[in-house]
Amino acid sequence: MRYMFFGNSQHQDFDRLVRASLAGMTMGISPMSVMLTYLDWLSSMVLSPGTQAHLLQKALKKTAALVFLG
Repeated sequence: MRYMFFGNSQHQDFDRLVRASLAGMTMGISPMSVMLTYLDWLSSMVLSPGTQAHLLQKALKKTAALVFLG
């Protein structure tokens, strides 16, 4: 005995609904495109220890200013 959750064409309707909802949440930007852009940025950051140190120093200065002056 076979039980099917969706009929023959209902799975396509469900796919369209999910994709339309996702497009609304991402303002039409492809989630894969966003993920690849983030991955590109992350891999660049991993290979840039000088930039990492600079950003850490900048964050520590701003944190100290917030704690002691704020």
